[in-house]
Amino acid sequence: MVDGSSSITKITDTTQLKDVINNFIQDKDLKNKYDIQTYRFSKDVQTENNTFSFKGDITDISNAITTVDGMYSDSTAPIVLCTDGNQTYGLDYEYIANKIQHPIYSLVVGDTIQYEDIRIAKINVNNYAFYDNEFPVEIFLKYKGNSDKDLTFKIKSGSNTVYSEAISFSPENSSSKVEVLLKANKFGVLRYMASISELNDEKNTANNKGNFAVEVLDQKTKIALVSDIIHPDLGALKKSIESNEQRTVVIGSPSEFIDKLNDFQLVILYQPVESFKNLYKQINSFQKNTFIVTGSKTDWDFLNKIQNDVFKDISNQEEITPAYNSGFTTFILNDIPFEKFPPLKGYLGNVTFKGNYDILLQQKVRNITLEDPLLVTIENNNRRCAVLFGENSWRWRAKTFLEAGNFKEYDQLINKLVFYLASNKKKERLQVEAKNFYYGTVLIDAAYFNKNYELDTNASLSIKLKNKESGEAQEYQMQFKNSYFEFTNNTITPGTYDYTVLAANGDFKKSGTFTLIPFSVEDQFYNANYNKLAKLANTTNGKTFLLQNVDALKRELIATELYKPVQKSSEKISPLVSWKLLLFVLAFLLGIEWFLRKYFGHI
Repeated sequence: MVDGSSSITKITDTTQLKDVINNFIQDKDLKNKYDIQTYRFSKDVQTENNTFSFKGDITDISNAITTVDGMYSDSTAPIVLCTDGNQTYGLDYEYIANKIQHPIYSLVVGDTIQYEDIRIAKINVNNYAFYDNEFPVEIFLKYKGNSDKDLTFKIKSGSNTVYSEAISFSPENSSSKVEVLLKANKFGVLRYMASISELNDEKNTANNKGNFAVEVLDQKTKIALVSDIIHPDLGALKKSIESNEQRTVVIGSPSEFIDKLNDFQLVILYQPVESFKNLYKQINSFQKNTFIVTGSKTDWDFLNKIQNDVFKDISNQEEITPAYNSGFTTFILNDIPFEKFPPLKGYLGNVTFKGNYDILLQQKVRNITLEDPLLVTIENNNRRCAVLFGENSWRWRAKTFLEAGNFKEYDQLINKLVFYLASNKKKERLQVEAKNFYYGTVLIDAAYFNKNYELDTNASLSIKLKNKESGEAQEYQMQFKNSYFEFTNNTITPGTYDYTVLAANGDFKKSGTFTLIPFSVEDQFYNANYNKLAKLANTTNGKTFLLQNVDALKRELIATELYKPVQKSSEKISPLVSWKLLLFVLAFLLGIEWFLRKYFGHI
């Protein structure tokens, strides 16, 4: 496995590295003993055709070794890991080493000598701030050296210094956290650069600077979460919605929101019962959009009478598993594994709608997918509504964390649903989702629908970018992924760009602006992390070698008795017609046998 991240280009001669790797995998003695498979990794793992490139913008060593280890779970063979050992993404590989089944032989790339260095290790800042408010910024600084240093930390906005502080470091005091409050004094995207002064003869000064940005907004979207019962779903919904800093959720009983509904852009009604009656009258009067969550405590007799969006004749209660409806067109969803989500508790029964409805999730009961909805959006008389026909969706959020180590998939579902419900903007045939600023990699999603509002998977979508500073323009094709089109790029120059997404030969287009903040986590490191790679090798019963000692690694792998050699055979085929003597003898013997059998009466 070869590290294909861009940090490799900064710490070694990649031409020489390619030669070393190719000589290793073409070694005759190694090939006689092992069936050698080559992989390249940065964020993901890819098979390698021995050309090698080092352009990855992040390094996930943990994912690489667990992926390849799992691919060969039925065999016993060594894994050679060629890397600098500096991980910038994913789980720390030091802590998953004891789960790896195959011995790992670390081939260390880069300088292992430790130089004095000061760096900005991490910047924590919210994506959004609100006008005329102060917003917090946390900056973590790391020092590596043997003497005391007095340095200056600064934050600049353009050419203006907005914060400055003197900070002292020593071998005993090697880290510092700077906490700053900055003023959001104008709307839009505000860009900043944090920096720490350089050391004398410092080898890597690229990590002395760090860029960050915030988008300044007018006000938050307020959402009312109404319930007469206590349930873990309420906390999960609140945390999920407020993961977007533009939104705030207020939880209360129906009576607490009477005469206050105009303060909220959306009302979530959790398991409505008779006590919701007066609140529902105001919802209908103010034409508020709603998100209804039903379950075992819902009074369907009341709900069928009080609103005009959905009607249900309930029957028996069941555990209902979600099944994604690929025909859903209301908004774009990015690869959420609904099939892994645990079941909800809900009632079966016939459902009817008033207005236009779009089923996002269907019900799946005992492995049978039903046509009935589990989650649906409805548009009726210029109002929007969504209904989730089941409780215990908090388990969905917990499951996403168990699977991915974060809540992003569940939060994406809830936040896109809330974004749709908090607006009455008319549905469009071309939908585009983009952020106002990015770090390192730009990611823009789009979907295009035909006249019947069916997703057009055969459409051709392109995106035009124009750098506002240089005027340089570029056009790219967007790639189709499952149920949406995607543009992703980590090579364009940082700056502010105007973009236009075009569909149907330009008949449909949507435009916007984004800012790409200069950021490369791969610039953080100048040395190989030898100690960490050695720990990985020791834990997995492998060994560690420097790149210049690759011949010693070859000898180790050839000499070891731990691995059974690959059984190989060769087959040589020669045409029988060239064996004239053998054919003549064989024909003569067959003729003699025939004559004797005929003579003695056996034929």
